[in-house]
Parts: sequence; C-alpha cells; structure tokens
Amino acid sequence: MNASAWLDRLSAASLVHGFAIVAQKISYKSAHYADVISLAALSNRMIVNESDLKTGDILLGYSGAAREKGEADIASGYVHAAIYLGESAIAEATGRKVKKSSFNDLAEEYDHLVALRQPDAWHGDNISKLHDFIDDRISSGASFNTQGIRDFKDSVPNSQSSDLERLGRYFEGELVPESPVRDKYFCSELVVSSYIAIGFIGESAAVVYRPENTSPESLAKDPTFGTFLGYIKPYGEYKIPEEDMFEHSTPFHEIFGK
Repeated sequence: MNASAWLDRLSAASLVHGFAIVAQKISYKSAHYADVISLAALSNRMIVNESDLKTGDILLGYSGAAREKGEADIASGYVHAAIYLGESAIAEATGRKVKKSSFNDLAEEYDHLVALRQPDAWHGDNISKLHDFIDDRISSGASFNTQGIRDFKDSVPNSQSSDLERLGRYFEGELVPESPVRDKYFCSELVVSSYIAIGFIGESAAVVYRPENTSPESLAKDPTFGTFLGYIKPYGEYKIPEEDMFEHSTPFHEIFGK
C-alpha cells in the first residue's frame, strides 16, 4: 500500500477522534461560562441523583485520600470506574472479580461519584449487548486484573507514541486488536472493553483505544466515553473539593438538552 492510500485510511480511522476535538472546544467555552454564574447556581446545575441515571452511564468514584497521595495516575482523586446497568445495578471490576453491585454500595464506598453520559452509544440493541457482555464475563469467572494495575504505570507513557505505528500495522494487515473478551479486567479496562464489545468502538479504533491503557481519569478526559452529567453527592451538605477536575464542566443537559 502506498503512503497516500495509507494516510487516507488512517484519516478515516481517526474520525473517532473528531468528537473529541469538538468537545474540547465546548469544554474551553464552558470554563468561561462557569466563571460568570454564582457558586450556588453552579452547584445546583451540576448535581444529579440515581434517578437521573440511564443504562450505560459511566460512574467514577472519587477518593480524597487517594488524591492527597499525589501519584500521577490518581492525581484527580477519581480512582474507580463502573457502568450503570439500570434498576440500581452497576457492573464493575473490583476486589477479586467482575461483578454486579448495587448503586448504593458503590456510592457508600467513595466520597462522591461523577456520572458521564455518551449520547450516541446506547441505541438499538446496544443495551442488550452490554448486559450480555457483562453476564458472560461474570459467568466465565473473569477476575480482577491486579497485574494490569501494576503494569499500567509503565505502559501509558509509551502508548501515544505507538498509536500511529499500531495503526500502520493494522492497515497493513499485521495487527489485529485484542479481543474485549478477557479473563481479567481492572475497573476502567472493563468499561473500555464494554464499549468495544457493543461495537461503539470499532475494530480500527480499538487499535488505539486499548482497555489496559485506560484509567478512570482518562475516561473522564475522553468524550468518546461521555460528557459530564453531574456530581452525585452522599448528602446535601457535602461540598465538592476545590479544584475538582469537573468544576468548570458544562453538564450534559445544557449541551444536548436531554
């Protein structure tokens, strides 16, 4: 394949990033928009409850104690990711296995939660595909990827530099993306694998979107996985920590109106 043809195909595969560019512009504008409203209004418009959630929403768990450690991969304090399955159930990889848990159990485990919503992923039969994927992974006995957590710090710094090389190998027929069906997952690895399993992240994009290289914080930074829906607080008087990574975000309903 000549260079021109390869670049044409690379360009097509990279369309998955187009939404990210648009969202970055929205985020930039939202920072200025947030500056001109009162703190009370900012708080109220950014708070949601479990009743506001829909199947497929991603939930991120915040730990102030983890944030205080100052480690690069948990600097934001968002240390866990799960998927809302509806009817107060979530899917997560934690402890020793992939499992379904109750929303309340998740909420009690972290200082607060953040919900992300992807407006384009959950249509048609994708919800049933999500449930089938999670049920299959649970019935297969998929365990928690402890080694993957240990390897994460070493793999991420080199991941971006290898993306173009991996795409080149894919288009030359030398590379096939790894299957989302795995024996082990850590929390955000399960989330990304779910998006691949339902087909929202296609095969060529899966060359770049590698589940094992994705942290809860990186899910939040990539609009492929959703837009900030809101904070879920444990009680009314709870205050979101200062300089939280979402404090200048425009909530989902103000962008998409639904």
